[in-house]
Amino acid sequence: MTCPAIAKHLIIEKEELAAMTTNTERDQNSAVANANPNNYKKIRAMNWAVAIFFIVGFGLMLLKSPTIVGSIWLLIFGFLFAGVPALTAIALTNDRVYFFSFSFFVNTKIRKMIRTAMFCANLIILLFGFVGIYLSISSKQYFTVFAPLIFLVLALLNINALKKIIYM
Repeated sequence: MTCPAIAKHLIIEKEELAAMTTNTERDQNSAVANANPNNYKKIRAMNWAVAIFFIVGFGLMLLKSPTIVGSIWLLIFGFLFAGVPALTAIALTNDRVYFFSFSFFVNTKIRKMIRTAMFCANLIILLFGFVGIYLSISSKQYFTVFAPLIFLVLALLNINALKKIIYM
C-alpha cells in the first residue's frame, strides 16, 4: 500500500470510530437521562412522608414511655426506622437536599456510599415485608397484610430507582 492509500484508510477508520463514539455517548446520555435523580420526586416525597410518619409515631410513643431506658430505646429505634426512608430520599437527589425550606449539600462520595447502603437497607426491608405478609397469610390474619404491603411497595420503588442510579 502506498502512503496516500494508508492515509485514506486511516481517515475512514477515524470517521467510523467517531461515529461509533457518538452513538455510544448518545446511548449513555439517554441512560443518564432515564436515571436522572430529578425523575424521582414522587418517590422522594413518599420517603419523606414515611420518615415523618415514623418520627411522629415514635414521638407519641416516647411521650407515653414510663422509664428513661425505654425512652432511649424508643429514640434509637425511632431514628433507625425513620432514617432509612429519609436517607433513601437523600440518596435519590442530585446534590442539594431541601427539607422544609432548609437546604444542605451532600458530598458526591458520601452520596455514593449512602446510595449503596440504602439499596441494601431497602432489600432488607423488602425481605421483612415478604416475611410479614407470609406470616399474616399463614396465620389467617388477612387484614394485617396491608401494613407490610405499604412498606413493601415503597421498598420496591426505592430499589428500582436506586438500581437505575447506581448501575447506569
